[in-house]
Amino acid sequence: MDCLRPCRTEWLCSPRGICKKYFCDGCRRKKCPCSGRTLHLFYAAILLSHQRTFDCPGKGQWGVDGSDKWRGLYGRKVAILGMGNNGRMLADRLQALGMEIYAYDKYPVKGYDYISHKYCGLNGDTLDPILAECDFIVLTLALTDETYHMFDTEAFRKMKSNAVLINMARGGIVDTAALTQALEDGAIGGAGLDVIEEEPFPSDHPLWRMPNVYITPHMTPQVPNRAGRSIEIIRENARRFVAGEPMLNLLKPTDTFQSGNGNSGWARLTQSNLSKEEIAKIPLEKFLGKRGWTDPSEWNYLD
Repeated sequence: MDCLRPCRTEWLCSPRGICKKYFCDGCRRKKCPCSGRTLHLFYAAILLSHQRTFDCPGKGQWGVDGSDKWRGLYGRKVAILGMGNNGRMLADRLQALGMEIYAYDKYPVKGYDYISHKYCGLNGDTLDPILAECDFIVLTLALTDETYHMFDTEAFRKMKSNAVLINMARGGIVDTAALTQALEDGAIGGAGLDVIEEEPFPSDHPLWRMPNVYITPHMTPQVPNRAGRSIEIIRENARRFVAGEPMLNLLKPTDTFQSGNGNSGWARLTQSNLSKEEIAKIPLEKFLGKRGWTDPSEWNYLD
């Protein structure tokens, strides 16, 4: 077959967008709606003290102490850091809830006239006014050398003492040690974490036991027909390549990431030097799909 003959690679599509040069990401735009669901889960947990609320029926208890102090989302200020596909779709949903949106991106935020607070990194804008004003900071940024540990001790000091950080992007954007210290000191009000710097996250870490921290194990719900939507992106990029048109999701040199300590689940797997036979024995479905486990110790499949 002609397609199997040696040839010069002109472009490559990666489902995880981890390649370095002249490559396209096959997963962007596929999971945006599900990221919105994850955000709403954290909102519900944080605003309604959900564990105590859902314990009430089993106890026959009417009401939760302190519920008179709970506040809804309407009129509250939320920052979306990273206005890519996830950020834009989140903005639509949060605007419908009546929240005041602050949008930050490296590049100018075009359109979205209902967003009155727009910030652009290339124009010299910083996060300082956003951190000082917003009740919720939602991360939808890509992890690059530029964004690694963007949220460190100094950033947490600039946040409101009752502000909540929600990370649905990549764990390395947040310095875990600095976040833990900020929560222990009461420098910020809480956190919702779907991603963490080290994955699987150690079961003895103090973040697990903080009542104002909600952790989900990188478990954004699967998107219907995910493989089919990826193939559609590949098909369209093949057409564009032949036609000489701009390609979708083209990665830039600045999208590469070479910082960090490689403690995420995927990094540990790809850097483990395991043989094909050893990799075949790893229960990858725990990371890739079934999501049915509850004990954090079950995640340590590389130990």
